[in-house]
Amino acid sequence: MTAQRVYDWERNFVEPKDIGFLSRDDTRALVASASSFLGIREPTVRFVKASSAPCKANFREWGIVISDWGRSRVTVLHEVAHLGSVQAVMRGEDGHGPTFVATAISLYARFLGLDPNALAAQARSVGIAVGNAPPPPGARRFMDVDF
Repeated sequence: MTAQRVYDWERNFVEPKDIGFLSRDDTRALVASASSFLGIREPTVRFVKASSAPCKANFREWGIVISDWGRSRVTVLHEVAHLGSVQAVMRGEDGHGPTFVATAISLYARFLGLDPNALAAQARSVGIAVGNAPPPPGARRFMDVDF
């Protein structure tokens, strides 16, 4: 239920601010910039030619999978946010929990130019818990996590 609430919030409050479709090269560049901003190791990016396959982050392989339909900035940043919140997940937090939401908001603010306070308020208004802001960029430079 948490994941669906986050997807609905993104669809209603974030996606309308993101127009356009990214090329594969632009997708890779956004992943590199977003992971650098979060201070995490750059993940591998794999593309899937499918209209219904989900986009996803893989902690064990430290990569993301992007389906053809998912080459938008919101979707790509969403998947990078999963990797940016891996420590909270390892502590038992839900994959779409408060730390993930705070991480996603920081990425949407930085790369989409959205107001982080407004995003947090909108998330809370639909019942989504928002954690503390992630550490400042560079604070977690290129963490290596064994899985």
